[in-house]
Amino acid sequence: MKVRLISAPIALEQGTKLESSPGQNSHAPLVPPLGMLMLAAALREAGVVASLVDLTRLRAEYLDGEGGKRVESFRDYAARVIAAEPADLYGFSTLCSSYPLTVRIAQAVKEERRWATVAFGGPQATLTDAETLEAFPFVDWVVRGEAEITIVELVKAGSPGGVAGLSYRAGGRTVRNQDAPLVMDLDHLPYPAFDLLSTFQSKRLHVEAGRGCPFQSSFCAPSRFFRRRFRMKSAKRLVDEMVAMHQAYGTQKFDLVHDLFTADSKRVLAFCDALQRSGIRCRWTCSARADGLRPEILAAMAQAGCASIYLGVETGSPRMQKAIRKRLDLKKVDAALDLCEQLEMGTTVSFIVGFPEEEQSDLELTGRCVVNALRRDRCRTQVHLLMPLAGTEISANAASSRFSGSCLVVDAEATG
Repeated sequence: MKVRLISAPIALEQGTKLESSPGQNSHAPLVPPLGMLMLAAALREAGVVASLVDLTRLRAEYLDGEGGKRVESFRDYAARVIAAEPADLYGFSTLCSSYPLTVRIAQAVKEERRWATVAFGGPQATLTDAETLEAFPFVDWVVRGEAEITIVELVKAGSPGGVAGLSYRAGGRTVRNQDAPLVMDLDHLPYPAFDLLSTFQSKRLHVEAGRGCPFQSSFCAPSRFFRRRFRMKSAKRLVDEMVAMHQAYGTQKFDLVHDLFTADSKRVLAFCDALQRSGIRCRWTCSARADGLRPEILAAMAQAGCASIYLGVETGSPRMQKAIRKRLDLKKVDAALDLCEQLEMGTTVSFIVGFPEEEQSDLELTGRCVVNALRRDRCRTQVHLLMPLAGTEISANAASSRFSGSCLVVDAEATG
C-alpha cells in the first residue's frame, strides 16, 4: 500500500516567509510537522515507505510564489500537489483551527483520486469522528487518538474491519472499533523521519518529550485525545534524540513538546544532568505550570540551556481558576516569573478571555495579571479569545452560551 501523509496547516504570522538561502536575510522558521513525521517513521519501521506533504510550508510557498498573485486557489493548488503522487491512502492530520480548509483540500484530492482511500486523524477528527463521517462522504476512515499502532495495523490489514482505533462507514452506518492501546513506553518509538523533508529549518526542531495530562481543565482537549494518561520519555531517550538531531542536522535549538514537562522533578533533573554530560551545546524550551517551578529545578534547567518556558496561566481570577478547573495557585506566578528573570530565561505567559462564567471583575484581574507579567524584560504574553474545542466540557455547553469563541491571538512583548 502506498501512503501519502498530509499535515494540518497552521496559521502563519503576517510576514512569515520561507527560510532564506545563504547570504539572504533570514525569516521566521517553519518547524516541521512532528506528528506526521512520527507516523512516517512508524510506517517505515514496519516496512512501508510513506511520502509527506507539509501544508504549512506549502502555503508559505504558495504565498511567496509569483509575488503572491496566483490565480489558482490554495485549496486547488494544495490538492494538485498532493494528488500528483498516486497513493492508495491519503492520510490527513487535523486541527480545529484549520479543519474547514483540510476538509476542502481532502474533497478535492478525492475528486482527483476517486479510488484512493481518504483518512483523517489528529485531535479534531478524533473528537468528531462520527460527525465527520456523517457530514463528509469523501472521508472514508477516521483514525482516533494516538495513531502509530493503528496506522501500521491498518496498512497491513488493507481494510478497516477489526482495526482498533478506527471509525468508518459500513452498511449505511458509522462503525467505531474499540480504542487502540496507548503507546505506554514512548522510548520505543522510532525517531521522527525528518529525512523525508527535502528542505526544512534544521537549526530549530520540535522533540516530543511526553504525552498526556493528569488534569482536566474544562477548556482543554488534549486530555481527551491522550485519555489523561501521563507519560514521559526517559532522560536518556530524550537526550539521545536531541544528540542525533544535532549531529545529523546541526540543530541548535529544541522545543520540547509536552504541556507539563516539569511535572516530575526527578525526571527534569535527570534530563538536565544527561544533557550537560552529552557534550552538545544547545538551547531548549518547554511548557510548565507556574505553580510547579521550584527554584532548584529552574536553576538546573537554566544551567542545562533552557532558554524559555511557556506558562499557561489562563486567568488572573481565583474564582475563574476554580470555575475552569485549572486551579493554578496564582500567588506563585510572580515568584516563578521573577526566578526566570533572574536566571535570564525568557517566559511566555498565556491567557484566555471569554469564559462563559467570566464577569467584568474577572477580566479586570486578568488584565492586571497581563500588565504585571509584562513589567519583566524577558516576558511576553498571549491573550486568546476562548474557542470551545470539540470534546471539552465548555464545548458541550457552548450552544447555550453567548460566548461562541474565536481563534484570535494577540501578542504583546515587553519593551523594557
